[in-house]
Amino acid sequence: MTLEQKLTTPQAFLTRKDLEALGLERRAIDAVLRACCVKLPGYARPLVRVADFEAWIAEHTYRGREEKRPAHENRVLIEVPRYRATAVRPT
Repeated sequence: MTLEQKLTTPQAFLTRKDLEALGLERRAIDAVLRACCVKLPGYARPLVRVADFEAWIAEHTYRGREEKRPAHENRVLIEVPRYRATAVRPT
């Protein structure tokens, strides 16, 4: 089954190579596999269902000003004090 055929079948499985062929780099592939991985008994390689992958991409796609950009859960805001520049006169 080709990648094009898999993408038209919601219950088909995508492999790492399929995700790479879609243009995802290694870190993005790892993120997809962590989010919607299917593990089959007796099979060591991770798989992703096409429907789960498309739903995950749609959920995490930023669509401009029509919605707020989701904040990262682990992000910590650090306030940096502002310093006023003062002129130093030579003595």
